[in-house]
Amino acid sequence: MSSDQDFISQVCNAFRKAVESASGVTLEGREREFRRILTQYLFDELLGWKGYSKIGEIYDIACFDDEDFPIIMIETKWGVRLTREIKEKLRRRVEELGSVRYGVFASEREFVIYEFRDYKLEEISKLNVAELVGVASQDFELSGVKKRRVLRIRTLKKERLVWAEEPDYFEDPR
Repeated sequence: MSSDQDFISQVCNAFRKAVESASGVTLEGREREFRRILTQYLFDELLGWKGYSKIGEIYDIACFDDEDFPIIMIETKWGVRLTREIKEKLRRRVEELGSVRYGVFASEREFVIYEFRDYKLEEISKLNVAELVGVASQDFELSGVKKRRVLRIRTLKKERLVWAEEPDYFEDPR
């Protein structure tokens, strides 16, 4: 299996685990359980944020750099599709924090990655979570376009976003 295919498989399995686990709890607790499992399997294990991600209620999931500045802000919902109001709420939260580069909307229905540029959220990738769960269960196959969308999740890898050994960072500007 290629590294791309392996990554796609791991992403699909992370979503399957999050959706299945959340579906097994009472309605009031589904979003919290979805958030907890998604953080564990997708952000901490696959994308490398273990020890740098935090789960909360106001800021659902946040991933921090080595200096404790938030880099990624994830808004989770259960039983809700992304609306203009939810996207605007995410944009405001990303803007408030100042250091966030990526905003994400995650639900059992869709996963959308945005880059924060010029005070706007620019969509990078939008995924159908049911399709990802179907792939993990071997009930569904992704097209080439959809595979490329899944691979864009790599944009959120910690090793790509937090790298303090950049030589220019340490050089004297004089």
